[in-house]
Amino acid sequence: MLPHRLKQHQPSLKHFLDTLPSPFEVIMDDPRMDEGLKEDLMGLLDFSTSKAQEFKKTGNEAFANTNQLDAITNYQHGITVLRQALYKMKNGVDGEKVHAAEKILAVLYANCSAAKMMPGEGHDPVRAKQDGEKAIEFDPLYAKG
Repeated sequence: MLPHRLKQHQPSLKHFLDTLPSPFEVIMDDPRMDEGLKEDLMGLLDFSTSKAQEFKKTGNEAFANTNQLDAITNYQHGITVLRQALYKMKNGVDGEKVHAAEKILAVLYANCSAAKMMPGEGHDPVRAKQDGEKAIEFDPLYAKG
């Protein structure tokens, strides 16, 4: 399936496309597919942002109770959920929502960094520093990064 954006180049691509062996056939996609995909991606980002906020809340509760490993685990789950959603968005369909998700990522990284600095089994100053740098990367203006 060729993206509809390549339709204008179809005559130039014809020679190549004609060399494809069967059962391959060239089909142009429908421009409406892009809109559906954008809606799906925005839904994914909304869902992922909500899940990341839940992980952050649970991590904050664990941190407040000095349960270092649970705090780290929850923050890392939130980071993973959001990073996967942002990766799937690639160019970012809605800059405002992507920016909001990146701010949440900065908070998650900073919180994870703080949890890794707590005394205990998960104490890891090197990784804490790396997480702090990631927080700054996602939101340079975040004061706790």
